[in-house]
Amino acid sequence: AELKIYHTERARDLFDWFCDRCSPPIASKERETIWRSANKKTPKSCLGDEMLTNCLKGWQIRNSRENNLPRKTSKPPQFFDEADETEENRKEPDKIDSRWADDIAQAYLNRLAWDESIKEWRFYESGKWKVIPSLKVGGIIKNYMLSEGKGCTNGKLTSVESILKINLFCDEWDSNSDLIPFADGCYSISENKLRPHSPKYCFTWQLPHKYASADSNWQKINEWLSFATGGNDRDKNILIAFAAATLKGKSELHKFLHLQGIGGSGKSTYIRLLEDLIGEDNHYSSSLVEWNNTRFESANGFGKRLISFPDENSKIANVESLKKLTGGDSIRYEEKGKKATNYKFTGMVIIASNASPFVGASSSAIARRQIEVMF
Repeated sequence: AELKIYHTERARDLFDWFCDRCSPPIASKERETIWRSANKKTPKSCLGDEMLTNCLKGWQIRNSRENNLPRKTSKPPQFFDEADETEENRKEPDKIDSRWADDIAQAYLNRLAWDESIKEWRFYESGKWKVIPSLKVGGIIKNYMLSEGKGCTNGKLTSVESILKINLFCDEWDSNSDLIPFADGCYSISENKLRPHSPKYCFTWQLPHKYASADSNWQKINEWLSFATGGNDRDKNILIAFAAATLKGKSELHKFLHLQGIGGSGKSTYIRLLEDLIGEDNHYSSSLVEWNNTRFESANGFGKRLISFPDENSKIANVESLKKLTGGDSIRYEEKGKKATNYKFTGMVIIASNASPFVGASSSAIARRQIEVMF
């Protein structure tokens, strides 16, 4: 003020701007440590009056030269003379980060949510909650602040997003077992009617069919099931019941279906029938060898309604991963470059093979959960 030099930004905004310009930019934790340390004593300039004046003149010359060039960094602080300090030039103080998070949470209530189970953001659209990247949420925060006439730094974006996770926290997904989400609404099993979609149902999946256009005539499927099972009503009823369990997500049964028979007997056809029923996006196909031995494979089962192991002709001795998958135990969810977490699979499992892939102790360990149908 003694030099009649003023800037329109808060001191903290100026500090964050310089931190962002460092190569690499200073991390949020480190800049907070520097800022707290600086605030412990009365701040004073490290440069003399003459050098400060020359710095300002140099900045003004560079700014005038580069005025028509695209900028790669955030907008620098604006300076003005004391004579220009009018009511129009005075800016209102910026909101604190928690206030920004509260306002954004209110604006995006029932549209944006933080899924704590997998540490990911979800956005509600067309009847289901889809996973979206953190960068998209950063864009939502930035655009909201710009609409309020405020800019933001990387540090502020990170801080507001962290608080927003608390405000929009959710860990209950797909928990309503009475509802089945179709493309045109949610069918209530107990009420036998279609309800409108609602974000409060917290569905992360959806059938690709419309309930209104569902075909009640399944004569061809019925005839094929009779043919595939050789007229065995018990096996036919098991296949129908398993399809219903897949549709309803009856993972609490702690059972899996094992189809066994020679090649070309219809095992793959039945798995494709289930995929058509549940939708390709809700089905994941793997192998027991990959599921047991590949580090990131189990993450692919998250959110699926059906996992199939369609060609299991290798002998499997280790069935611990399969037992976890069908027993309601915690399953590892890990993606490259991200922190691992756990989830519980809420769908059904089907295995197809020419002969039993289980040998030795694995055969008896899995017998209680296996429902076998011969093709």
